[in-house]
Amino acid sequence: MKTSELETARLSLQPLCCEDAIQIQRIFPQWEIVRHLAAGFPWPFPEDGASRYVNNVALPAAEKGRRGSGPSGEKKSPLR
Repeated sequence: MKTSELETARLSLQPLCCEDAIQIQRIFPQWEIVRHLAAGFPWPFPEDGASRYVNNVALPAAEKGRRGSGPSGEKKSPLR
């Protein structure tokens, strides 16, 4: 199932693509963001952390429609 674009009068959300990792990597590794995530997230954030997550976890999960959960429903840390 292909992810569709969501649009409102003030917001347009596009499906995730591999090129998004560049922006995620630039913005994400800030302690003010990471401190609110699960303890399993690596800090400092790896230089290729966003690319690995997007290409190896998020996009394959979206393709399968599983939203990043493991086979039994447990969340996995993609960057360890």
